[in-house]
Amino acid sequence: MTKVISIFLTFIFTLSLFYSFTLPVDAKKIIVRRTASTSSTVSNKPIIRPSLRADRKALSVSFSNLQTASSISYELTYDSNGITQGVIGTITPSGQTIATRELLFGTCSKNVCTYHTNITGMKFVVTSTHTSGIKIRKTFRVKP
Repeated sequence: MTKVISIFLTFIFTLSLFYSFTLPVDAKKIIVRRTASTSSTVSNKPIIRPSLRADRKALSVSFSNLQTASSISYELTYDSNGITQGVIGTITPSGQTIATRELLFGTCSKNVCTYHTNITGMKFVVTSTHTSGIKIRKTFRVKP
């Protein structure tokens, strides 16, 4: 009887491990982290608008309302033929209110670009630090 119970518990434990590694854990939500003690909310936060370029070989990102941020960092990650690729960058607004970035899905050298193929799992994460010290992180799912 104890052997049957032991086998049953081992089976349940194995199933729980299997499902814990296969369930998706990403969520489409904004995570607000307060780094400064303040009771006000961020009403004028930076506006981020990512969109695929017409040829689908780059992500064009428009940043506006930058006067409310002291810095913005971004990270684009994706898989290309099973290999994780990515782009990171930072914007430090110094009086500017808008900025744009074009993040290529590939590499360029001496004006010759090689684009990645079979792109999957694309995620664009932006962390903006408000002038009051509040950090806002937003994740965008992009379908190539």
